[in-house]
Amino acid sequence: MIEVNLNDPHVHTHLAPFVSVENLQRIVTPMRQVVSAPLVVKLPSKVSLPLATVTAVLLDAGIPATVCHNTSINDEPSQVQSALHASRGKLDVIGVGGVSTGAEALTVLQSGVKAIQIASAVVREGVSAFTRLKRELADNLESLV
Repeated sequence: MIEVNLNDPHVHTHLAPFVSVENLQRIVTPMRQVVSAPLVVKLPSKVSLPLATVTAVLLDAGIPATVCHNTSINDEPSQVQSALHASRGKLDVIGVGGVSTGAEALTVLQSGVKAIQIASAVVREGVSAFTRLKRELADNLESLV
């Protein structure tokens, strides 16, 4: 899988993917046509286009997954929630942000995302964060049974 990071400031400055539907299509469609590996598009925390429009463009281009933010702003649905709803399950969603414990991981995974990113925990703790989160997630799953 290859992540296309549309969250990068350089991408915003030079390509402006979210200025218009046409710009987003111009960027993602050719990539899908020339790259045979699964592509996942990482979104910035704020996207100027409606998220339903962004998910439609990704689906039309044949992009199977997106990385969206888990956290909501001003009590609005999070990007994760919006992308899951807009794509009606046709787009796999990877959640990023707001996960540093097994309980938080379980909550996000139960929302319908396919995977989570835990970069901040790894930066703080090193690779031992994976072991800790795996143990905490298993403990939380056992408590459900």
